[in-house]
Amino acid sequence: MQKSAVQKSLLLFLSIAVFLSLFSMKTLFAIDASISGLVTDLSGKVLKNVEIILIDSSRGLKFSTRTDKNGKFYKRGIIASTYEISFNLKGYISVKDRMFLQAGLTREIEVRMKKIQVVAENDFAIGSKYFREGKYEEAINHYKKSVDDSPDFAMAHYNLGLSFLRNGNIDAALLSLKRTQELKPDLVLTYFALGECYIQKNMLDEAIDNFKTSISLDPKNPKIYFSIGVVYNKINKTDEAISAFEKARELDPDFSANRYQLGLVYLRKGNYDEAIVNFEKFLEIEPTAPEAEQVRAIITEIRKKEKEKI
Repeated sequence: MQKSAVQKSLLLFLSIAVFLSLFSMKTLFAIDASISGLVTDLSGKVLKNVEIILIDSSRGLKFSTRTDKNGKFYKRGIIASTYEISFNLKGYISVKDRMFLQAGLTREIEVRMKKIQVVAENDFAIGSKYFREGKYEEAINHYKKSVDDSPDFAMAHYNLGLSFLRNGNIDAALLSLKRTQELKPDLVLTYFALGECYIQKNMLDEAIDNFKTSISLDPKNPKIYFSIGVVYNKINKTDEAISAFEKARELDPDFSANRYQLGLVYLRKGNYDEAIVNFEKFLEIEPTAPEAEQVRAIITEIRKKEKEKI
């Protein structure tokens, strides 16, 4: 009987100990809270690598996490408390809030972040002013600030690339223009500028490819046909050059540079009548151009040879 009583007392003690242990573990885990959610921009595009910081300065608590490539985040093991929470990403206005996180629960949060456009647009405007004045170094400095403040500002990347191009830094120009291409793939100006870059690097096949893309996006632009004609002429594809220049002439009969080039390619081709027609039109449009005296001399020489044949 005594042994049975002892056994019962021992079993009761062990049961109480196990219960207290389980209660203690449950209480321990219950102090943890967690957060989960999604961060997008105002258009609904998910934002990756957003830094999320939770601070309870009264208790010296700080937790942080980041969004993944899908804009999602999850952080557990947060001590239950009231936190100042902020969402931070370069180029976007930080979102701040204050919230209580309850033990044992996951707080679902959805955040939409707005791009920093005001500062970026101010630097863009100042850069554009310098660009128009031909001050490309100053323009580059402001366009750089603009893209730093707003990394997805396509026109700032484009103008930065164009400034690099005008300043002779072709490799930097290509990087900026390719970034523009990623952000705004239907911007015809980008492909036109890329074509110019590749001409500078003597990568003429790449130049032609980009000018062709420009034409597909803007088939009524005479400057693009003129530019691809220049490249064809440079690689001695005279027929292709004439075709391109003639298309530019059709779209803009008073495009003086195009008339000059047409005169030269027809001269090379031996079509002197067409050469004279285009040279004379060039002189009509640009009588004081630097090439004017050379053009007059060519016309005189052609007519002299034609008379000698008679």
